Amino acid sequence: MTETANIIWADGPAGSPYEPDKSKIRQWGTWVESLLGAVGVNSGTIFATYAQLQSSLSYPANTMAWVNQDPVASNNGIYRKIGSSGSGSWVKTGDLPYSFITANDAGAGTPNAIQATSDLPINSSALIILRAFEANPGSPVTVSFNGGSVLTIKTASGADIPPGGIVADMDMLGRQVGSTFRLVSDIASAAIQAACEAAAAAAADSAAEAAGWAALARNDVVPNTFAGDGATTVFNLSVNPGTEANALVTIYGHKQDLTAYTISGTTLTFSAPPPGNGADHNIEVRMGYRIGVNVPAALSVGSAAIKTSEAAGIRTAIDVPSNASMTAAIAAALANSVSGLQMANNATDAANDIDVAAGTILSADGTTMISLPAAVTKQLDATWVAGSGNGGRFDASIADGTWHVFAIGNGTNNYVGFSQSLVPTAAPNYPAGYKYKRIGSVLRVSGSNRAFTQYGTGRERIYALRTPVQNYSVVTSQGSSAVNRDVTVPLGIKVMANLLVRLGNDPASGDLLRIFSFDDLDAAVTGANATHDVAASGRALESIEVFTNTAGQVKSRQNIGGSANYLSITTSGWKEFI
Repeated sequence: MTETANIIWADGPAGSPYEPDKSKIRQWGTWVESLLGAVGVNSGTIFATYAQLQSSLSYPANTMAWVNQDPVASNNGIYRKIGSSGSGSWVKTGDLPYSFITANDAGAGTPNAIQATSDLPINSSALIILRAFEANPGSPVTVSFNGGSVLTIKTASGADIPPGGIVADMDMLGRQVGSTFRLVSDIASAAIQAACEAAAAAAADSAAEAAGWAALARNDVVPNTFAGDGATTVFNLSVNPGTEANALVTIYGHKQDLTAYTISGTTLTFSAPPPGNGADHNIEVRMGYRIGVNVPAALSVGSAAIKTSEAAGIRTAIDVPSNASMTAAIAAALANSVSGLQMANNATDAANDIDVAAGTILSADGTTMISLPAAVTKQLDATWVAGSGNGGRFDASIADGTWHVFAIGNGTNNYVGFSQSLVPTAAPNYPAGYKYKRIGSVLRVSGSNRAFTQYGTGRERIYALRTPVQNYSVVTSQGSSAVNRDVTVPLGIKVMANLLVRLGNDPASGDLLRIFSFDDLDAAVTGANATHDVAASGRALESIEVFTNTAGQVKSRQNIGGSANYLSITTSGWKEFI
């Protein structure tokens, strides 16, 4: 360990100065030189941009460097060299050590979209002092620093800046937090004080007016007095008496004729200016009215009080179900009601677009009526955007399979969209606050929607595939046990599949076949329950309807399973109830 300079050059006792050892001096000097050399090698450097930094690798390991002018704010910071000179890379270890950064709004943007500039790059570790150029007329307010990302200005409590919350030359102190510029305080106290004072004044006015109206309601008289000056003709009353007849106006105690003044709301206008010195309250207005309304007591009106010509109409109006039963009947009718909303492949882009006709349907939760006033076209190959001809996919990405079609509405706006989920509200592109109801499904295979024709515009809907799909061409030796059969229908729901079934057998004996639902009893095939019966050396081709499970499957079962027996199944469409 090298001795320190204090020890090497010690003073020694008085009259006998200490003579330093030259070898220790050389050892100490060598240590200082090596330290300075190490600091010089690794003392670091400054680059303007991140690209310039990464292209300069001729620095030893652990060298420090700063990037302080890169247009991408997150690229600015302190970096450490990884690897030996000429290789490796630079790794960011922290933000630039600026405690405060000043930024200026020179008016390049708009009052609600501020464009600010700063000499130093903005980062989330530094406090930023931003001087506003002008007041904001609207809300929310955004800011971008040095052409960077747009940040929404939020108060310390996370609220948007209200209109007028920013004034010209106001200094705002905050920092970048994610996609926001979060202030360290709420809006200016002056704005809060002004709002409070305005609210207090309005409350006082309302209280005075309420007191006047309360007096009128109690049939009390509300007096007002004014000072005539021989010139003024218009005076403001504390309450609205309704008409001139509900106000008693006197001047120096003399009642004024109704033709001498008019009253409109709370404005009293004389036809000629009342006399007076402008100080003494010589005009008195006494207001008060209460019009009695004779309300018959409950169950007190008899037939003699009813006008004969109106009796039939009154009886008809009374002879209806109670409100509760009417409401229940209407709700039940609406829950089972659907009109229109017929689907079809779009003629221009049949592979991706679906047309939906105008129509009405009740939302799945029974709270919102969804009504399309006109036909719309939505694109399955684009994310959802409101309006006809735009994207319609709620899901993040497109894929082959079943796509359910939904009518959606929020009580004001109504649209159409697609999802592979039966509950689309969790999909990333589903608009918030909208109710939904599935109106059908389309099938997509090899990146293209299958062509179909829909029949029926009520709850029962029939879909015919324009090109039927042969699911099984020749199935032999299936045995006599039940077998699950996949057919081409929507998944996730039960539908009634329309199937073309062809059955053949060997020459030795007849063959019985049963196509049935998963909900039916699985039993051996007999003549009593068979759907197909083929004599020896015969063939049968029939069209049947059978319900699928949610996986798009039916069951088949034969009475024999000889090697020459065969079965083919083709899906021509399906029927469902929405």
